[in-house]
Amino acid sequence: MPPGPIAGGWSGYVWRVYRRPAGTLCNEIRGDSAEVLDWSGDEGHVWARSERWAARGATGLAAGDAVRVRGTDGLTLIVDRDGHDTDDDPETTNGD
Repeated sequence: MPPGPIAGGWSGYVWRVYRRPAGTLCNEIRGDSAEVLDWSGDEGHVWARSERWAARGATGLAAGDAVRVRGTDGLTLIVDRDGHDTDDDPETTNGD
């Protein structure tokens, strides 16, 4: 088979993927619940969407606590204790 059809097929695929609007992590994960795995001060790790994430949030959280994702800062989740409403908090927006 000549290389032309193969290259043409791949270039079309790459072009479609490139043009597809990117889903942002903040929009996809905001509002999801998570469980604290470990916490020290105002940062630690949480389990959300079957993955371990770095997280930042309130002090006083402990392993096993339920939290809610309020936003992201890069690949770090911003979380609050589940049931604590902080929709007006400017620090819970996407910091990308």
